[in-house]
Amino acid sequence: MASLYHVVSVEDDGGIFALIEATLRPLPVQCHHARNGEEALKLIPAVKPDVVVLDLALPDILGWDLLAQLDALDDCHPDVVVLSALVEGGRPVRSDRGTIDRVITKPFVPAELRHSVSELLGLA
Repeated sequence: MASLYHVVSVEDDGGIFALIEATLRPLPVQCHHARNGEEALKLIPAVKPDVVVLDLALPDILGWDLLAQLDALDDCHPDVVVLSALVEGGRPVRSDRGTIDRVITKPFVPAELRHSVSELLGLA
């Protein structure tokens, strides 16, 4: 049996999370949902995901600030896909707040997200 990977989506819009979950369903992943930064800071250390799909516009914290806090975790260093209307798509970015492995602009093409996650998990 193939390994089951864990993906945490930090997304305040339930409809977009449902689309992310449906998009990743063909992959051997379990999706977890954090609706805001506070939930993410509890869920990510508990789940220790392989990939975090991060929206930058969260209701309680800027995604950039959350990224900095994730980088400071000792035992959890997931790959990060930024999925946001606040950026332009591209490849890995190193900011003063942490490393971003992929950047995808909303509205997004589901196949692009699925491919990016597949690559980061070594499935592509």
